Amino acid sequence: MSTAKQKPTHKKHSLLLHLGPWIEDLPKDEVPVIVSIALNYCVYHEKIKITGYLITRSHVCLIMTSHKHDIHHILTVLSEQIEAGVYAYLKLDKEEEKLVYLHDKYHMFTKHTLQNRYLIQLLIGKDVVLPYYSPKLKRLQALTHDYNYCSVMNYKGVQGPVEVSIKE
Repeated sequence: MSTAKQKPTHKKHSLLLHLGPWIEDLPKDEVPVIVSIALNYCVYHEKIKITGYLITRSHVCLIMTSHKHDIHHILTVLSEQIEAGVYAYLKLDKEEEKLVYLHDKYHMFTKHTLQNRYLIQLLIGKDVVLPYYSPKLKRLQALTHDYNYCSVMNYKGVQGPVEVSIKE
């Protein structure tokens, strides 16, 4: 009988996380900072590998793999870390009245599947070339190339706010 070890499976996930109404309680520039810190926590403590991301005021596009935990566990940890970041910010900013209802009122995000194949390709550092002009693609390229909270900067050689696994 063979005792060959099974190779761990790495499942790739392309997610669109629609951030909850808690974003209205924070300054616009604080939301991506909190999400970045939460993602980095998951990279180091949950052993996920992020190959692409885009963090906006209201959404997070995330391309990642993991073999340690299932996606539900990872999203639970991510949600807990975002909630802890929001809590810490509100406490630091002396917004105690918002702290009381934070856990009960808000969900941190709603998960959807990221299906825009052009956006996925751009976020993982690949060029998208079409045989025709596409204004939608041009807008996506401009968004990803000029945004501070996006993995495209990592693929350009700049250290971004989230740890990205770049395949060489």
